Amino acid sequence: GAYAGAFGPKTKQEIVAQLRQDLNTARQGLKRTATKTFSGPTEEELIAVSTVFTRMQGDLAKISKAYSVPLALLRENPPRNARDFADKLLSGAYTSELSEAMLRERIAKTAGRQKRSQEAVAASVAATTEQIVAVERMYAKAQAAAVHDDEAEFFHRLAAAFNG
Repeated sequence: GAYAGAFGPKTKQEIVAQLRQDLNTARQGLKRTATKTFSGPTEEELIAVSTVFTRMQGDLAKISKAYSVPLALLRENPPRNARDFADKLLSGAYTSELSEAMLRERIAKTAGRQKRSQEAVAASVAATTEQIVAVERMYAKAQAAAVHDDEAEFFHRLAAAFNG
């Protein structure tokens, strides 16, 4: 049947008005965040990669295995020194099939850094219980409004079929 609120059946306009109010209420609970843009490798990443290069004494075969970089790419564009290798690796000069995200993950593991867990990331962007409840209410109301429209169309066609 039609959506029946606490005060009886509601019209589509009332439901839309309530949805707008609920959206505005939920929006007020959201926090504005700054979008981070990639501005190149950090000094920490450059040092980590340089350190591994130095520890492996510039052996391209070992470096190829450590970072899963095709040896052919390393030989085509050999690094002059540890810092040059770090710059080239992090700028994508040695990536063919590896995505930047996979490469950064390997660097983090090689350097011994710990990445933030997925739970920590999820917690930093999680909605509050009130926001979730508000969205659930809005969805239910929108579904009820759609059902109401379908029923109205059905009864309109039924009345027309009986000349009515």
